[in-house]
Amino acid sequence: MEKAYSFRFYPTPEQES
Repeated sequence: MEKAYSFRFYPTPEQES
């Protein structure tokens, strides 16, 4: 769940979309 932790630190454009 790297994306989950990464998104937590800095929401990437992919997550925002």
